[in-house]
Amino acid sequence: MQINGAIFDLDGTILDSMEMWLNAGELFLNSLGIKAKKNLGAALLQMNVEEGAFFIQKEYKLNLSVKEIIEGTASVVKKTYTEKIQPKPGVQKLLELLSKNKIPCVILTGSDRQMFEDCLKKHKLDGFFKEILTCSELKMSKSNPGIYSVAAKNFNSKAENILVFEDAPDAIKSAKKAGFYTIGIYDSCTHSNSDICSAKKSSDIFCKNFDEATEHIENLLRLIGAARKRCKENCD
Repeated sequence: MQINGAIFDLDGTILDSMEMWLNAGELFLNSLGIKAKKNLGAALLQMNVEEGAFFIQKEYKLNLSVKEIIEGTASVVKKTYTEKIQPKPGVQKLLELLSKNKIPCVILTGSDRQMFEDCLKKHKLDGFFKEILTCSELKMSKSNPGIYSVAAKNFNSKAENILVFEDAPDAIKSAKKAGFYTIGIYDSCTHSNSDICSAKKSSDIFCKNFDEATEHIENLLRLIGAARKRCKENCD
């Protein structure tokens, strides 16, 4: 095996932001001085953006259009990204390891870039990535394995030699189906017991944190280095 590139998910992987997304509707209502009802986040998870905005509009009798609710929620989410969201512990150390070994990285995310770019810059993570790809700009979702192949065009490499870091079980499964080396990252908001089982099943390796992931990559790099050394000695 070689490591010729790495594709990173953003929310729940690089950034500890899944709780914010689960509570996005509540955050928006709070900004209007309205207390959200219990389990609003769970209800909204079953809907797309437009359906969720319509639900909030009717449920809370808001004198706002669906478009205004969507835009208002996006504004609150962007503010929260910039002011409160932190990187996952240990992710910078892993990115530094990959950079040191000249392994290029890209982000592939379902979030819109205008929401999170300031957050990445604030935490000085943006410089580790040669490209940021979003599902909306590619007009593809992560349920389509082909989206990982599109991201892989940045590396000019076989899928099996590209790492994919994801927290969501369905995304891990999709990347694995496309032939990538998948590293599942645990996230407390993403994973129930059944989700963990699904994520582990689809991952080449499943890590409970980035310290574990870094240790695994260090071991891979040592094995790759030793194999190259043996090959060189045999050739000589």
